[in-house]
Parts: sequence; structure tokens; C-alpha cells
Amino acid sequence: MSVSTLPCPRCGTPLRSGTLYCVHCGNRTGYRAGPDPAPAGGSNGVGMAQLELRDAAAIKRLVAKLVDVLPAGLLGGVLTAVGLNTIETQQVSAVSQQVDLTGFLVFQGISSLASLAYFVAIWGWEARTGRTPGNLLLGLRTTNEEGHPAGWLAIFVRGLLVAVAGVIPVIGTVLMLVSNVFDPNGKRQGWHDKAAHTRVFDVRAGRNPIETGGIGGPASFAPPEPAPGLQPVVSPMPTPGGVSLQQGRSDPRVGRDTELPAAVARPTLAPERHRDPVPVAPAVLTFAPPAPTAGNAATAQFAASPAPAPIDHPDDAMGETRVSAGHASGPLKILFDNGREVELRSHALIGRNPAGQNGEMIDQLIDFSDQGRSVSKTHLHVRVEGQGLWVTDRNSTNGSAITAPDGQRTPVRAGETLLAQPGSTVHFGDRSFLVVRP
Repeated sequence: MSVSTLPCPRCGTPLRSGTLYCVHCGNRTGYRAGPDPAPAGGSNGVGMAQLELRDAAAIKRLVAKLVDVLPAGLLGGVLTAVGLNTIETQQVSAVSQQVDLTGFLVFQGISSLASLAYFVAIWGWEARTGRTPGNLLLGLRTTNEEGHPAGWLAIFVRGLLVAVAGVIPVIGTVLMLVSNVFDPNGKRQGWHDKAAHTRVFDVRAGRNPIETGGIGGPASFAPPEPAPGLQPVVSPMPTPGGVSLQQGRSDPRVGRDTELPAAVARPTLAPERHRDPVPVAPAVLTFAPPAPTAGNAATAQFAASPAPAPIDHPDDAMGETRVSAGHASGPLKILFDNGREVELRSHALIGRNPAGQNGEMIDQLIDFSDQGRSVSKTHLHVRVEGQGLWVTDRNSTNGSAITAPDGQRTPVRAGETLLAQPGSTVHFGDRSFLVVRP
């Protein structure tokens, strides 16, 4: 029996289908758990198809860069032409002339400043949104290796390497821009992309990872909410022997045709005289059947009593049915280290200026002022559920961690979700808050 494999979206290492994290680079894969048969074709293409992502083709990357430099080139050419027309010559003597370059140098200075401002503007635009004029025209987006905005440093390193390649005129620059064709991992990264840890995606042929939660999609921010726990259901049918259901466990005889003792016969039911079950204890539900009709030959009395010892049955070897009662989920409070207190009831984002992704359902946006700027704009996603507070690091710059009540500190990696129980301290950047239950 062959085991289906899919590649890691970052390094291309073959992984078993359903693996959440790459065993080679530790990157979150974004694959859903469960068997996914791999179709025919390259394994790398299978992974990208499942994630609905498309790496940009080399020709599109080259054309996009040409479009990016075109406005600066046109502006520089126009200002240079105007500057040349301002050059004045004056005949000083029969053998010498005086050339006035003042106007030309002024226009050259204006051209240089305008070009610098233009490139700084698209540098920041690409760092924050993945867009440039060329990317916008060709439908491309530049991201980091997780599918989020690449950041200023990564775009600077990327552009610097392209400029250095220009030492070999034309050929060096072109080779650097199309170097992704030499990448054995699906032609996804050029040499400058590998150095800067960036990716370029074709958002017209596939999904835009920046606007849809990164490479793994929206599900990479937090685990899916578990289904509500099964609760005991009051049935109008009586159960023999005073069967009682306890929280978190069901009687192994329920659902089987259990043989009753000879002294006890099944009563005739009278639905019109059915009474509601009488709870004996908070965790125990006891079912009291209706009184038998007068015409019955035998009567049976089912009273609230402890359940008798279970009757042996061959199917017991296969285990018992477990009924899990859902954890009570109530509000939590978080106490910030600056004394601020906030009550949480569901989903919230915490940061200097938090903002949710498109289509993301967020109940609270908690802005936290940090003069040291160790807290990212959107640093944490938190969710109140079950035993405590689920904390997800939103690819923050300075990281996050959770210190449990016993003092054990656990780092929260980017995109990872961990549980902070009441009494735990959550660290985000250089700041922190305490999780308490009111």
C-alpha cells in the first residue's frame, strides 16, 4: 500500500498527507489532516494545487520589473532633455568658450531626487502589500515564505541583489530576475528570493495569500473550533433497571437488546402519562418511566436507584461508548502589565493597531500602546473557549510566549496556537498580560 505524500510549501520536502508541520524546516504546511491521495504529476505541483497557489512565471517577473523602472526612466529622460536645453555657451575669446551648466545640474538634481522618492515609495508599497506598478499590472504579489507581507528589510535585500547583478550590464540583471527557472523546487524562488526569504505569487491564476491568511489560508491562524460535546437526550422510552447516565460516560448496555431478569417484564407504555425525568444530582440524569396501565398482567416499578452491575456481553471487548460533555465556556479577563483590564468573551485581536483579515469574524480589537514598539501592529489572536484562552501569534516581529501557573515558559511560534489556562501569563513582545477567570 503506497502512502500519499505532499511537498512542504517552503522547502519542498515530501511529507505524509495531512502533516501540519514540515519535519525539515518546521514550516506550517497548511494541509488538512486526513488521507489525500496524490494525483499523477509532480509532487510539488500537487501541494500548490491543494493550497490554490501559483508561483509567478519567470517572464512575468521580468516584465513586472521593467514596468517598475519605466516611470523613473521616463522621468529622468525628460528632465535630462530639458536640462540639456538650458546649457548656455559664451565666447570668451577667439580660442575659448565658457559653458554654463547651472540649469542642467539643477534638472539633474531634480531627476535624482524624484527617482529616489519614487523607488522609496514602491519599496514601502511592496514591503507592506506585495504590490508594485509592475506587480499590479501583471497580477503578481511579493510575500515572505509564509505568504504574509515581506517587510522592508526583505524587499531591500532583494532589490540590492538585483542592483549588484547589474555590474554585468543587462545580462546580470536579467539572469537574477529569471533565476527562479534554476530552482529545483518547482521554480518558485530566484537567487535573490532565496537570500531574502521571499516568494512571488500569480494572484490571477491562484489565491492571494496576503489577503487570505498566508500560504496555509485562514485556517492557519487558529485551529477549527471543536464540535459541541454530546449531551444526554431525554427519551420518552423507559430504560430497564433504573439506568442512569453520568456525565462523560454512557451505560454500555444502552442501544443493545439486553436480556431482562425473568421477574421483571417490559411494561406497556402510556405516552400520554409520561413524566419528565427527575434529576437526582447535577451530574446524573435518572429516568422515571410512566405508570403501567391497569390492564397489564404484570407490573414493573422503575425507581431512581444506582445502576446495577453491567451484564457481560461479547461486544464489551470492543470498548464503551464515551459521551463527552462540552466544557463550560465563560468570559475571561486579561490584566495587562500597565494595569488595564479587559473582559474577553470570544475572538479578539491584540496589537498596537490591530486589524482583521478580509472576511475574518472578530468581536474585539484591543489596541495596546507600547512606546518601545516591541508589540506588532496585529500581534496576537485570542479566543475564549473551553478550559481557557487559545493564543495565536500573528507572525509578530518580536514573538510571543506563555508562562504557565507552574512557571514553565513555552514560546508561541508564528502561526502556532497554544492554550493559556487561567493563571497563565502571556508575553507579547516586551509586554504581557495575566489570564484570569472572573
